[in-house]
Amino acid sequence: MKHLPVVSFKTMVANKKLTTTDALDFLHLVKTKYQDNREIYDSFLTIMKDFRGQRAKTCDVISKVKELFKGQPELLLGFNTFLPTGFEITLSDDELTSNSKFAHFDEAYEFVNKVKVVGQNHTSN
Repeated sequence: MKHLPVVSFKTMVANKKLTTTDALDFLHLVKTKYQDNREIYDSFLTIMKDFRGQRAKTCDVISKVKELFKGQPELLLGFNTFLPTGFEITLSDDELTSNSKFAHFDEAYEFVNKVKVVGQNHTSN
């Protein structure tokens, strides 16, 4: 299997303003990752609603998300994209390599984009 150069989600959006589509794409990845455990996805949505409604501080959100996505470094690092400047989830080398059997966030994001392109081509034909 040929691997493309890894470009992080954060790098992909670093040079542009984040959009609602970026957030929805990330939500879709979380939902797909936890398709067999809807409770985690629902908990993530609750955390985000509380943050958006200013009922949770950034530090608390980071702590909850880090626990919720434990063992999923691609989601944790992808979530950094949406954190305010000065905040970042960091992972140890062990945390980064502990889940190597799963696709990396970047690969999943690339896959979602390919599906979108195929879908757009299919509907325009």
